[in-house]
Amino acid sequence: MTVYRNSFDGGVAGQTVTVANSGGVSGDPFYSADPLVYASSPARGLLSASSSFLYYTLKWYCASSFFGPWYLRSYIYTLTLPNVVARIQSIDSGSQLNQYVAVRPDGRLELFTAASSTPTFQSLGVTTAVMATGRWVRIETMWDLNGPAETRLFNDADAATPTASVSGNLNGVYAAFSTANFVTPDGWWIDDVAVSDQGWIGSTVPASQGSRLVPPLASQRASRW
Repeated sequence: MTVYRNSFDGGVAGQTVTVANSGGVSGDPFYSADPLVYASSPARGLLSASSSFLYYTLKWYCASSFFGPWYLRSYIYTLTLPNVVARIQSIDSGSQLNQYVAVRPDGRLELFTAASSTPTFQSLGVTTAVMATGRWVRIETMWDLNGPAETRLFNDADAATPTASVSGNLNGVYAAFSTANFVTPDGWWIDDVAVSDQGWIGSTVPASQGSRLVPPLASQRASRW
């Protein structure tokens, strides 16, 4: 069983996110961390992490396997859509980019699978709905290394039902998983990231709890897990 979660709430606003300072109150420390910065706003709890580069990435190492499924979740916030196709989640096999999810300039999410060992990539489809800006949204993706893949977009960040989804079948020849990657484009924020092999991760907030701004801080922290 593999389950990792991180809320960024144990960091210090303005400091760089590192492997060493990413654990503790925040949750499970990252295996690898590009220099995102802890940010106090916007944040779903105490802090989030912001990026100043197109592909700054936070990673967790997971046991290599040719079997799945694996699930990733991230909350993201951006004021504007990207000018180019921008990756937001991916999985690697060793050091090779393997499968990924991207946001297109039109705001729709696109799901890709490796098409060769180079690798080149094949699009599995795009969402019909556009990712919202100026608010937190939730993105969840399942990659089953036996074939199926699906990405779910939640413009209502803690909703139980997705705004839109896209699915397809991976190229089984190249479907493998060693690292879960959360990619943050320049000027975007990320929060409440998680990876699991135990099923869809869902919201950090139970439906009965309502807004995270209502409960006391201790309840907010408990709700994230």
